[in-house]
Amino acid sequence: MVNKDVPGFVVNRILVALNSAACLLVANNVYSIVEVDSAVKYRAGLPMGIFELQDFTGGIDVGYLVGFAVAVRDPMLRVPCPLIEELYKKGWLGQKSGRGFYEYKGGPYERANIPREAGEKVDLVLIFAPAINMAAWLLREGIASREDIDKGVKMGLGWPKGVFEYADEFGIDKVVEALNQLYSKYNYDLFKPDPLLTQMVQEGKLGQKSGRGAFMTMALLA
Repeated sequence: MVNKDVPGFVVNRILVALNSAACLLVANNVYSIVEVDSAVKYRAGLPMGIFELQDFTGGIDVGYLVGFAVAVRDPMLRVPCPLIEELYKKGWLGQKSGRGFYEYKGGPYERANIPREAGEKVDLVLIFAPAINMAAWLLREGIASREDIDKGVKMGLGWPKGVFEYADEFGIDKVVEALNQLYSKYNYDLFKPDPLLTQMVQEGKLGQKSGRGAFMTMALLA
């Protein structure tokens, strides 16, 4: 249930935040495409890698144009991804064109080759922190409830856990640290820690390690 109309609603805003972080980290040679996709598939349990999914969900052109349209409506989501723009201009539109972030030669059902061991050194908190930040913004702004936000990513994106459940596993303090790192490096509002998260750290609501966090208590807004 979405209580207020915002560009991208709930699930797509969270997905944009996740994709934006991954794109910038790859574009700046922090990680490779395969390393990120391997980490989120085999360690975080997502059904597809971040870049693999973009190759399959309508194509790079759809993602590029929709992302641009949403960012026009909401500057918070304006995080240019040089990787996507480059592929779009080359006409490498994903699985449907035979090449995108990965190359496809085996027909319409071919999947990218993503080795399990490739993502072992990736910091998952750095990848997921902007998605958690967006979820906190959605909750604080009254766009949707915590339960519906978590349900949305599970049912809409096929995540095995809700975004707040991931936050509690990582530790809210670690999420805020990752956001500060991204914000200081890239200076996009999408990465600026939401006041709800900083408040939780101040109050010691850090997640599983403290017994109190985003998923484990309903009193986080008290």
